[in-house]
Amino acid sequence: MNSQENFGALKDSVLNTKQRYIAYSLGNHNPIETGDNFIGKGLRGKGGFSFKIQIYVYKQFFVGGSLGASYFDVKDQTVVGKYNRTRIAENFLFVGYEFVLTEKFRIGLTASVIGSSRYKNKKSNSIYQVDSANFRGYGFYLTYELAKGFMLYLDYAYRIDKTNIDVPTALETVFDKGTFSQIGIGIKFSFVGKDAISSILNK
Repeated sequence: MNSQENFGALKDSVLNTKQRYIAYSLGNHNPIETGDNFIGKGLRGKGGFSFKIQIYVYKQFFVGGSLGASYFDVKDQTVVGKYNRTRIAENFLFVGYEFVLTEKFRIGLTASVIGSSRYKNKKSNSIYQVDSANFRGYGFYLTYELAKGFMLYLDYAYRIDKTNIDVPTALETVFDKGTFSQIGIGIKFSFVGKDAISSILNK
């Protein structure tokens, strides 16, 4: 067996022993407002959280679901209106792929396939306004395995909300979509086992 075959056998061994069938993650993130829109012009990120589930369909290809929220203070009421804070709650389905770099490190790429957002704009604890949007998001993450099945992760995501906010025609370009980035850190629990298709085929 030559060196190339040895490397291929070692790579296959790592992938097989590190194959996952499901993973759960919980993390905090910092939303960073961007763009020439109502989020970029009028809001300032104050933190957020997310909870995700990943199911590995075949090898390192996975599908998943996410629930979370991002919190903002208003930095310019002349842009967004007379409220002080907003919470953007989201739920979405996503697909992705993981690259197993070593026995400890993985990189994953993700993209949403369907999702929605709900804006709760607060003037006070008892007075608020609600808006909605269609969600799109793209991201990547890096995980490091501290112990069997227990990982730390860093991630980045860019999200675009296509809003349903009614505004005068002159303001449509500012309010028809909102964009911001998220930089996060969290913990992830993944479970070693066959992916869904391999389990069905009993491979």
